Formats: sequence, structure tokens, C-alpha cells
Amino acid sequence: MKRFIVNSLFSKGFILLLFSPTGSNAAEAACGTPRVTGPETVIITETQPRISWTTVERADHYRVRLVSRVPEGRTLHTLDTIVPTNHLVPPSALADTKAKVTVTVTAHCPNGYGLPSKVEEGGRFLIDASSTCALPAAPELTTSGNSARLRWEKANRAEEYRVSAFSAVNGKLIAQQSARENQAVLTVSEPRAVVYAVQPRCRSGWGDPVYRMASGP
Repeated sequence: MKRFIVNSLFSKGFILLLFSPTGSNAAEAACGTPRVTGPETVIITETQPRISWTTVERADHYRVRLVSRVPEGRTLHTLDTIVPTNHLVPPSALADTKAKVTVTVTAHCPNGYGLPSKVEEGGRFLIDASSTCALPAAPELTTSGNSARLRWEKANRAEEYRVSAFSAVNGKLIAQQSARENQAVLTVSEPRAVVYAVQPRCRSGWGDPVYRMASGP
């Protein structure tokens, strides 16, 4: 009977085509694919940047997956969360100073999830906050016996400074202290060439240290 019906349809010029979406086509049919649009530049200084993406028609929420790593590869921060809007600000800093960040966003519609956004299309950026927390110049240094007084210009938005003294012979840490103001006095016990370092810390993280060398007796 079924064969008779099919033959009759073909004899009358009808063609019956049935499609069943599978694989990636099924995902596309379920929901569209967003594209990450922010941050707008590849290198940024903000450690908690606003991440945004294009909206998808009929999407009721988005799944955001994020990984932050130091340039050498160690993982600093991971995030896997659901948001109802097309933007997100990470709940904590993604880096102390520098990091590589990758982001993917997947839209969810009433009939299921679509495909994740492509990392190579806006989902990869670098954080470098070191330049925003830096001393304008090397510190001034005066010595008297085993005491070394350092004074420096304040770094913009610096909250504290780490002041250190290292042996120029073997790199050994001789003395270290924290300072809230732009000056400090260190006691140096080794009568050798000494390298002093002042490193500012801002809200974005630690900046690069600035060095001053003095020759001991």
C-alpha cells in the first residue's frame, strides 16, 4: 500500500523531500551564534574589563566561559557562568599585572543552545596593567653608614610601595619593607654593592620595580 502511494505521487509529478538537521546544523537551527565585541582592543590595562557580545534573537540567556593565564601559561582565573544580558564584568581581577584571556559565549534559546562564539573573532585579548602603575623616575638615594634613605615621586593611584635591597654580587635579598608614603629607610648589613628597588602597588596590581644602585665600601 505504501509503495502504491509513493508511486502515485511520483507519477503525478510530486517530489517529497524530508530534512532532519543533525550535528552543527541542528545547533544553528536551535540558536544563533554570538560574537564577542568587547574589549574593543587586543591589549588593555583594566584587570576587570567589561566583556560584551552581540545579541542573539530569541536568546533567553548566555553561557560565558573564560580562562585567564599568565604569559608563561599558568592559569590565574577560570569562569563558567550564566548571564541574562549581552555583557559581563568579571567578579574579580583576571590578573595581577599581565595575563592572556580567552572567552567563549554560547546563546541559549527556547529550543536549546547554539554554537559557542569563535575565540579568534574577538574572544582573545591581553591584559597589561604594569604601565598604569609605574614610578615616573628612579628613586633618589642617600646613604650613611649602613642606612639607605630612598625617596621617589609617587606613582599615579599607588596604594603602597615595596622597597627592597639586594646584593649586587649574588642577588640575595638583604632588606625589605612596605611603605605608604614616597620614602623609606633601609638598614643594609652587608658592606657590598647594593641594588635598591621600589615597586608600586595600585588597585590594578603590582607595577614594575624601578632600581637604583649604590656602591658600598
